[in-house]
Order: sequence, then C-alpha cells, then structure tokens
Amino acid sequence: MKLVKYICVCVLCFMAAIPFAACSDDPADLFCEVEMLLAAEDGSLMEIVRPDNGQPTTFLRDVNNKRVYPIPTFVNNRASIRVEKGVYVMAFDAEAVMPGGAIRRVRMMGHSVMHDAMIFNRPKVTITLDVYFL
Repeated sequence: MKLVKYICVCVLCFMAAIPFAACSDDPADLFCEVEMLLAAEDGSLMEIVRPDNGQPTTFLRDVNNKRVYPIPTFVNNRASIRVEKGVYVMAFDAEAVMPGGAIRRVRMMGHSVMHDAMIFNRPKVTITLDVYFL
C-alpha cells in the first residue's frame, strides 16, 4: 500500500511541475530588435536624421497595448530599436543633416494607419521607411 501511495505522490508532483516547465523567462521571446533603414525619394544619403519626438505627429505606437516608443536618431540612414513583439504604427517629422551640411526637413508617414501597420513578430526585423523632403 505504501508503494501505491508513493507512486501517486510522485505522479501528482510531476503533474504539478508541468505548467512551470513550459514557462520561459527568455526576453528574446518577448522582444524584437528592429533595424530601420531610410529611403529618400531621390536616393540621397542623410548623415543624421533627428525625429522630433516632442510632436504628437511623431510616434512609434504598439497597437495592442498603446505603448509609445521614442524614435531613435538615424545615422547614415540607419537606426535600431528594441521593442516588444506586436503590431505597430509609425510616423515622424525630422530634421536631416545632408552630407554637405545642409539641413532639410523630412517626413515619414507610410505606416501611420492600421492599413499599413508593421508586424514585428520575429527576434530581428529589418524595415525600409520611405521619407519625403518637405
């Protein structure tokens, strides 16, 4: 009888441990590293692009939880950011420093509505953002 009781206790302990074995604390499961590339309408290189994160028209918003991330500064048409996996909308106005030192205003609005939302569901994603000179 003691053997049956011992086996039952072992089986119950094993069954109780199963839900905890499936959990993961690995942040790679929750976050996505997003590399953003800028593509100007004339193909020009922009040395530095500083999005104006203080404006309400500048946003990188997670549609699911409404969290807004600041858009990073682009250097040589590239920037990267780490965000939670999900569906995002994005738009920004920025100041671009051109190779000759000239400063121009640019706008990116290609992903500002749900119809054009971006899906970040892998550990690493690369997106190309079309910008227009104002």
